[in-house]
Formats: sequence, C-alpha cells, structure tokens
Amino acid sequence: MEPGELWAYRQRAVDPLEPVTYLRHRRGDQPKHKYSLVRFEAEDADGREEWVPDGRLKCPWEEAEHFEAEERKWIPLLKASNIDWGTHAAIDLVIEVALPDEMWGGARPPAQLPDHAESWIALRHLPQLSDLTGLSLAELRSDPLSFEQGDSWVVPAYTAYAIAERLAPREPEAILRHVEEDERKLKADKKHWEQLSPGDEPWPVTRNSWENTETACRLLRKWIGKENNDLRQQALDAEEEVARLRGLVEWGIGKLAGYGHKSSADTLRRNLGE
Repeated sequence: MEPGELWAYRQRAVDPLEPVTYLRHRRGDQPKHKYSLVRFEAEDADGREEWVPDGRLKCPWEEAEHFEAEERKWIPLLKASNIDWGTHAAIDLVIEVALPDEMWGGARPPAQLPDHAESWIALRHLPQLSDLTGLSLAELRSDPLSFEQGDSWVVPAYTAYAIAERLAPREPEAILRHVEEDERKLKADKKHWEQLSPGDEPWPVTRNSWENTETACRLLRKWIGKENNDLRQQALDAEEEVARLRGLVEWGIGKLAGYGHKSSADTLRRNLGE
C-alpha cells in the first residue's frame, strides 16, 4: 500500500465496504503495530482519520465490486463445507491419493475470508471425473452452492464427500496404510493415557481428537468396501504367520548351532534369506 491510495474498508463482516484513503502504517513488527492510519472518504465522515487494524483493509477500492461478488459466491460455500474434522480428514486423504493431478482446479477463495477446515474442492475435466467416479455431470454440478471460476468448477463438502466415496475403492492399499497407521497411533495414545492417568477421563480436546480419528478411519474403511478390507486383513494375517514361522525356524537354527551343527545352521540361515 502506498500513501494516498484509496482502499475498501470494513469494520465488521456484516458491514458494507466503504472507501478510505491509506495514509501510513504504524512502525514496528509486533502485533500491536499492525495498524494503518486512514482517512474516511464518505460524505458524512467529515474527513475523520483513524488508526485501524490492517485486516480491515480488504482490497483497493477499484476492486471492491469484484471482491464483494467473490464473497457472495464463496462465503455460503465455505460455511456449508465447514464440517467435522474426522469427515474432513477422510475426504482430504482420498482426494489427495486418488484424484488425478490434472483434475485439481486452481480456484481459491479471497485471502481475507476466514480460514477453516473446509472440504470444498475445485475440479477440472468434469467429463473425465464423471467416468472415473460414476457420478453424472448433473450430480457433479447439481449443488446450488457450486460455481464456475476460471477453468475450475468449485463444489462444497456434500459433493466432495460423494466424490471421495466413489474414488476410495480405486486406491484401497494406499488408504488402508494410512488408516492402519492412524489406528496404531490411536491405540498407543489411549494406552499411554491409561498408563499415565489410570481411571481418569481424557481431556475434552484429547477425546475429541480420538473421536475424529475414529470417524475418519471408519469412513475410509466403509468407502473402500468389505472386500478390500477382507483382502488386506488376509494379507496381514499371512504376514503375521510368516513372521511366526520365521521365528520358529530361527529358534531351531540357534538350537542346531548350539549342538555343534554350525555348517547346517549356516546353510539354513542362507536359505532363510539372511
């Protein structure tokens, strides 16, 4: 910002933008210094000057109309997409691992809007996405909060959920690795809490974190389907059995060497892959 520039000012989220002239910034790099001196240009302001938080200066005044138009599109979509963390985490993971890069859109909300854990997504190549997910173009475009921005189609959390649910079965192994890691960590965290505070209820923030992790894992397992979960469990059971048998063989090799049959023990170790 340069002294003398006309900027759009808003005191509260419900207030309209109004023109102010930027005069200077308060010196310093601490939060208390993030203020600017402005002169209000409305006729009834009588040239009033005031120190205001920098965050209230939204955009250059010539961009005010465009800024408000963007807000009218984005704010309802962001509010509708501010869902619980567990569901958001599940959607986010699937979109990250299963949505092809070329289908990611580049649309972004205005930087001044509140930052929440929203699950909206911006998409490109909707016909290809329709083929990939089995959702019709009408279903991908049907939410009244959706809109087009540039070469992207922006959809709220409800549509993102439907897309994630259809994409998840395409990447079951990658998703299950994440789920298993989160479940192991959750189990360890609960055990650690019980050891440190036996009989005590977890702190609300801790319980909320656990519940969100459980929600995410439950949704992801549901989305990939019973068959993929069963196949993964069979693989885990097989790995566990192989580890058990390997342990028995290693125990036998040690006994064999202990009884003086070192050559035979070495041969078995080589065959075992060591």
